[in-house]
Amino acid sequence: MSVTGLGVFSAIVFSGQIVSSHRDYGPIGVLMVLLSYLIGLGVCIHLGAVAGRMWIERGSDSPADPAKLPDVVDR
Repeated sequence: MSVTGLGVFSAIVFSGQIVSSHRDYGPIGVLMVLLSYLIGLGVCIHLGAVAGRMWIERGSDSPADPAKLPDVVDR
């Protein structure tokens, strides 16, 4: 949901910022706008993962048992 919000926000705001930054600062201005978008995307993904984990732990009666969690990384 937060990534969808970022997409709507970026469609409204970032297109104008790219044009004005290119006019004022050249290619480096466009790069800075794109970097700020990527930082926002990373924050949305990270906060989504944290919120999902908190939602799962809130639904259980006891704290998460590490032995019961799925093994994400093959060891």
